[in-house]
Formats: sequence, structure tokens, C-alpha cells
Amino acid sequence: MRSFCEFDIDNTCIISGFCFWFDCYFSSNNNSSILRSTRLTTSPYSSKTHWKQTLVFLPEDIYPLKGDTVPVNIKLKRSLKNRRQYQLSIGIKKIKEGFINSNIMDDEISNNDLNIRKRQRRRSSTISSDKRIINDKKSMQESSDSTCSNSDDDIDLNEHPIPCSCVRDRCKLIKTIFEKYSEENTVQ
Repeated sequence: MRSFCEFDIDNTCIISGFCFWFDCYFSSNNNSSILRSTRLTTSPYSSKTHWKQTLVFLPEDIYPLKGDTVPVNIKLKRSLKNRRQYQLSIGIKKIKEGFINSNIMDDEISNNDLNIRKRQRRRSSTISSDKRIINDKKSMQESSDSTCSNSDDDIDLNEHPIPCSCVRDRCKLIKTIFEKYSEENTVQ
């Protein structure tokens, strides 16, 4: 099954992933109308069930600006080994610049350059300023320990334990999901 979605961006943001849920309709043999069927939903806006939503992280964060449109291809394929499992693939096409960003006057060219740089930021740019100050101080000190490095490239290598307690938004989200899962699945 394939689907194409376009997300209109209301505010400049960082997108690290997408959350998916499903609705499933059950109908009896003599009632095939979807309007009269029973609906099972895993939506976060509905009452809780034992079914969960699916969170899919992107390999790299994306940085759409206010007014942009993010085109996304979604592919859902059933596993050949287990009919109850699916492989979910996400493909993000080139971000379509919105009217706000593409209608810039000549004297605002520097703002356009700034917007392009914002799009090209790496995930490591989401590190808090406190952490950046600590890294700058450590890089100023010469150390003979060659195994210790705190550069942005090291942070980007996904060498974080799961869950991780660092300050990256992505790690905070993963930790929260793990804690919520543990809380919901603890037998008392």
C-alpha cells in the first residue's frame, strides 16, 4: 500500500520523524457498508487500547520554514515471513518553498541566504547552548586521551545508548517513549 501526503508548515521547525496510527473497520457479512461497521482506532485522540501508534525517526532531521510544504511518500508492505508484521518506508521529496520564502525582495537576499543555511543545519545544531559551551571549553584544553572526543561529528554518529539522557530533543523523546511503555506494561 502506498500513500502520498503533503504537510503545510505553519511555523519554522525541526522534523525528526513521524507518528502513524490506523483505523480498521469491521463489518458483518450482511452489513458491508463502512458507515455501519465497527471501527477500531489507534489514534492518540481516541480512548486507549492495547494497540499503539508507530513512531518513525528520520535518518536526518529536516528543517522546513514557515510556509513550506513537505511532500512525503509512505509505503506499507506486509512481511513475507509474518503476515501480522509490516515494513513502513518513508521517502521525503524536496521541500517545496512556500510563498513567504520564495517572494523575497532584492534587499533581503541576505535573509534568503540565512534561510538556506537554516535548512542545511545538522542535527547537532539542536544541542543546547550549555552543552556547546562545555564542548568549547574542552576543545580548548589539550588532552592526551585520544579516545575522548566531543565534536559535533561524534554526536551525530548515533552512538547514544537507548534510552539516552542527553539534551537532544530526539533522545528526550525516545526516553519518554520508553518510560511510557514501561509504565503501561508493568504488572502490579
